Amino acid sequence: MTKIGIVLGLYVLPNGKPDLASRLRVERAVDMLHAGQLTRLIFTGGKNPFTFGRGRKTTEALAMVGHAEKYARAIGLPNNKWNFTSENASRNTAENARNCLSTVTHYAPSTVVIFTHPQHAQRAKRIFEQHGYVTLHRELEVIGVPVKAQRPSQRPTVRAFNAIVDRVEAVKHRIQMR
Repeated sequence: MTKIGIVLGLYVLPNGKPDLASRLRVERAVDMLHAGQLTRLIFTGGKNPFTFGRGRKTTEALAMVGHAEKYARAIGLPNNKWNFTSENASRNTAENARNCLSTVTHYAPSTVVIFTHPQHAQRAKRIFEQHGYVTLHRELEVIGVPVKAQRPSQRPTVRAFNAIVDRVEAVKHRIQMR
């Protein structure tokens, strides 16, 4: 039984590294790859026009691949298990789903696991279902990876980040319900 993970990107920092939310998703996905729960990871996300500095030169997917490699080395995942693929053109969840479909179809997994923010999980699942993931594969799972403060000094920033994500998802939900 094969399982492929799709890690949705969020933002590239001005230093060219993925934001905290993306890093936490990457780490959760790599941990599952290391545990044998996944066979391959697809990191997805294109360039964000609102990124500054060196971050403007890379895509969300490539920034996450860089972090995945660094994290995989740190936890002792052997190089021959680094089954990482990147999709570097998408700008939103619908494009994530559409652009990853051919890669997913090529590997014909029994399950596709999507990594995103908990408030985005239901919407992401619905979008991936609309792009045919359920008809092509037996299962579609979504793992919501919350953003948690790693140090006490990060708590106010993380609380504000989560509040913003909650508001954005609520607005998107209201718009879809019209």
